[in-house]
Amino acid sequence: MDKYAVLDIETTGLNPIDFQVTCICTKDSEGYWRNGFVGDGNFTEEHLIKNVINNLEKKKITTLITKNGKMFDIPFLIVRNPESAEFLKGLKHIDIQEYTKGRVRLTDMAYLLGTENKIGKGEDAIQLWKDKEYTKLVEYCKQDVEVTEQCYLRLKKLSEVSADSSHK
Repeated sequence: MDKYAVLDIETTGLNPIDFQVTCICTKDSEGYWRNGFVGDGNFTEEHLIKNVINNLEKKKITTLITKNGKMFDIPFLIVRNPESAEFLKGLKHIDIQEYTKGRVRLTDMAYLLGTENKIGKGEDAIQLWKDKEYTKLVEYCKQDVEVTEQCYLRLKKLSEVSADSSHK
């Protein structure tokens, strides 16, 4: 099995030209977490993105798992830090949003798949950053990663069951 990492980012808005990354959380297939946020002398946005990319490279991650990451997280990171493009584009990328025919919220996907429920919504993360509630912001982002991984593992298992039953 490829070494994977589940990734989620939080931002101050939807447009990477006008807004910035505030938090990034990853969890790899060995259960190792890497979290960081921008604010109060912690990381600058540039340092945060570089730190996460360097960690993924050092851990020899070959597969990235996201929820809507192909349309949002990865393009946002690349616009905010073009140096990350080569590495990010070189990874196998599984976006669980692609398992559905339309846009399905992570909350709904988690409910339908019977996994842990997602708490809050993206607007909450923006407010947490504005209010300098950095610990809560990281916990929100980590919980999105946890739910994304649970949904991925459930979808993977369902795909394997479906493939097995079609060969009978």
